[in-house]
Amino acid sequence: MNEIVPKKDIPESVHSSYDEDLDLIRSTLRSLLLSGEEGLRMAQDLAEESEHPRAIEVLTGMIKQQADNAHALLSMHKTNQEINVTQTKGNTGNDTRSRTQNNVFVGSTAELQKMLAGQSEVIEHDDDRTD
Repeated sequence: MNEIVPKKDIPESVHSSYDEDLDLIRSTLRSLLLSGEEGLRMAQDLAEESEHPRAIEVLTGMIKQQADNAHALLSMHKTNQEINVTQTKGNTGNDTRSRTQNNVFVGSTAELQKMLAGQSEVIEHDDDRTD
């Protein structure tokens, strides 16, 4: 499986060409969407006036193409975000850090105060005990 490399680890020469390509793709998709809207309006007017099956078929094809172009633009942004993400596991992806939430202390107040003060003893857990 391909590993996503954070942007900061990519050489600077690749940054500029990647950013240029990204800008070109974005501007191309945006211009296709904008010009497609105008063509879509014209095709819709023609289909309404003529009520010809072929004109309606062309209109539905254009609508699908516009939806595909919009999806491609969103996909491009999502891919860009995935590439630029700084991974929480570190740069190598091999670091297995975990975060513990909602810890519960079971013991007396005196034991808690000793533990917080750094004076606590390690208490082993017995798995043989049944309740």
